[in-house]
Amino acid sequence: MVVCNLDDLLWQKRMRLSDLSRKTGIDYTTLLRLKHNRSTAIHFKTLEAVCHALGCSPGDLLKIERVR
Repeated sequence: MVVCNLDDLLWQKRMRLSDLSRKTGIDYTTLLRLKHNRSTAIHFKTLEAVCHALGCSPGDLLKIERVR
């Protein structure tokens, strides 16, 4: 299962989801779905914008967890 670490990265950068939405131009609800791991896909354009805004790499944002 792919898990998004968006909440942790936002906390580290002292940024709110609404700030990230304004900075990237990505819809708030899209980011909210990512934050709560309810998204089924992510566009490379979205991934690139979020990583650029947070100063991270895709591997910092997404990780794979083993499902038991």
